[in-house]
Amino acid sequence: MAISTPNRELHDFFDQPTLPTHKKYEALRSFFYEKKSAEGVETKEQISFLHKHKCDCLQGFYFCRPLPAEVATQFLKEILSEGKSEGD
Repeated sequence: MAISTPNRELHDFFDQPTLPTHKKYEALRSFFYEKKSAEGVETKEQISFLHKHKCDCLQGFYFCRPLPAEVATQFLKEILSEGKSEGD
C-alpha cells in the first residue's frame, strides 16, 4: 500500500509485511477519520468479526436478499413509517 505523505513513520507502518491487512486498514481509517463499510455479509461469524474490527456499516444477504423494485419500495416505506411511529 502506498501513501503520499511526508511522515516516514506512516510509510514504515504500512510497509510491515507481518502486519495483518485489517490492522493496516484500521490505522488508515483512524488517520483519515473515515468510516468503513463491508459488503457481501452473509454469516453471523462475519458480522462478529466486522464488529470486533469496528466496521461502521454492514450490507449483504444476511440482512436482506435482493428485492424487486416494487417490493423494495414497500419494504422501505414500512421501515420509515415504523420509525415515525416510534418517534411520536
